[in-house]
Amino acid sequence: MIFTAISICLSGMEAFAITADNNATVEMTRAEKRKAKKAAKAAEKLRKEKEKQEKKRQQERLDSLQFEMALAAIDDMHFVIVADRVRFRRGYTVNVNQSTNFVLVQGNEATVQLAFERGFSGPNGLGGITVEGRITNVEKRFDKKGNLLYRMMVTGTAISADISFTLPKNGTSCDVTVNSNFYPVRITFSGDLKPY
Repeated sequence: MIFTAISICLSGMEAFAITADNNATVEMTRAEKRKAKKAAKAAEKLRKEKEKQEKKRQQERLDSLQFEMALAAIDDMHFVIVADRVRFRRGYTVNVNQSTNFVLVQGNEATVQLAFERGFSGPNGLGGITVEGRITNVEKRFDKKGNLLYRMMVTGTAISADISFTLPKNGTSCDVTVNSNFYPVRITFSGDLKPY
């Protein structure tokens, strides 16, 4: 009987010891889980940062390629600048239809069409001006930052227009300024330059 009591006592002590070891193991596992969770978050953050940098590099390569294609189109004199916004004096801005507001250059011929469609009357029937004619006095140069500064005169039968724009380095979006002998106000519009 005494032997049985000692055996039961020893068994209880072993069970207590095993339970204590299991709790220590569980505590270590929780600490390890926290460390693993922090490491996983850091790895995810690093992966996202690398992915963001890669996307940025790809966009820069794409912008550079589009800029080179735009320069080639300008050199070949086959391009179109499609307007989406027109700005007047004092910053008054109007969103415009892209299909009726553009500068189209095809060789030595150009078409400049501005149609405001806001109740204004104009000689082209669209509420603006249209100049179709020959291109003369072309000036093209680059500034210190690599931006292209371009200027040309389009002379039509009754209307002529002085057109200038700046194409920023590695970009295709530009602001075009039109000075017409018909419309006394300088008009500036924003749009994308595309090969045509």
